[in-house]
Amino acid sequence: MLPFARGHGYAKEAAKAALEWIEKYFDIPYLIGTVEVDNIPSQKVLEYCGFQLIDVRNLLVHIMNEQLDFKYYRYRLDKSL
Repeated sequence: MLPFARGHGYAKEAAKAALEWIEKYFDIPYLIGTVEVDNIPSQKVLEYCGFQLIDVRNLLVHIMNEQLDFKYYRYRLDKSL
């Protein structure tokens, strides 16, 4: 988000709305969210929305051709799992 829009809850609102839409229209068991370990605001958005931290993983960022550490989150859509 652009700096002037940060800190107003817009990302939380957008993420919650997207999750509601996904749950309504898609039959999938879960979603995966990845966030760079230093990106605390985005981690807070995922956690606010109910994503559970699973692990820290070293992933390839193709556009940069670099391996970076990311926090790896899961959001269960199928609550029976």
